[in-house]
Amino acid sequence: MISATRDRSVRVAQAAVILSVLLVGIFAQTHARVKGSATSSKEFTSLPQLMKDGIHEQFTFLSFTIWHDSPLTKQKLNSVAKSASLLQELAVRIPTYKASYFSKYRGEDLALVDAVSAEMETLALSLSHAAANGDEKSLEPLLTQLEEKCNSCHSKFKQELSIQNVEPTQLKK
Repeated sequence: MISATRDRSVRVAQAAVILSVLLVGIFAQTHARVKGSATSSKEFTSLPQLMKDGIHEQFTFLSFTIWHDSPLTKQKLNSVAKSASLLQELAVRIPTYKASYFSKYRGEDLALVDAVSAEMETLALSLSHAAANGDEKSLEPLLTQLEEKCNSCHSKFKQELSIQNVEPTQLKK
């Protein structure tokens, strides 16, 4: 009985170590991409590519770091500030795709694209400032608001924002 309990404890400890190593690896890989990223100067040939290779990459980094990677050290806060700043720059680009991806929409639907991208830009700027100033308590509420803005557009323009609209050659790196 003691031997079985000890074996189980050893397996649980090994699983915990493996999971920790995987999480550290994921964070390090994402952190390296954000740190060396030239996303803001990168050209995107389509709205889905902007979403996949730009906005989603930055949002994934932000959400992982803010929601799951405690404690937020000075280095992590600096990375959050940089990523949020890149996200702000990318949000500005969304309306440039209205003619090609939102042509079937009119009036207030097109205004929604402008409004949500402007709100994303503002929230990303607020996230960047909060992180740069070490205001950790503001990060989660701001990220939650940003996620809500993203989801409002995704629910309205599901087909236009689908990854399926990215050309196969764009999916390869």
